[in-house]
Amino acid sequence: MRKQIIILLSLLLAGIGFVAWRAARSNAFNPKRPTVTFAGREPVHLQRTAVFYVTNREPQEIMIESVEVELFIEGKWVSSFGRGGAEITFQNIIEPGGRTKIFVKHQEDHPWRIQIYYQQETKGLKDLLRRAREAWRDRSWFQLKRQEWNTDQITSSEISN
Repeated sequence: MRKQIIILLSLLLAGIGFVAWRAARSNAFNPKRPTVTFAGREPVHLQRTAVFYVTNREPQEIMIESVEVELFIEGKWVSSFGRGGAEITFQNIIEPGGRTKIFVKHQEDHPWRIQIYYQQETKGLKDLLRRAREAWRDRSWFQLKRQEWNTDQITSSEISN
């Protein structure tokens, strides 16, 4: 009986350690994630343009893949894809420590926010070993030469009209 309790406690501690390790490696705890801040509005013709700054705090360049407007409708955030009405302008590549502006022309009566999907190049020994395993598995040296990008996302704060 005592041996079973020790084994169960050991498994429980190992499980807690694994969960803590995964949480520490996740992007939620990464202090160097890119940030997005609302800079204000610029009046342009009849449509007001919202300006956001994205600051790259990653050690390597990031590539903004897409920017989506989300609307707060009936108590939940919903993508405005297919609704039209949003015109978004941004620069794709942001150098380490650099920042860029995102311009959003949007006419909605609902509160809204932007969702930014970005990619960062994976580097380091882990990436090299993973690509070497893939090259060996596929019998192709192409895997060693290609760049690999990880996709992540950041969300702005809520904007009210």
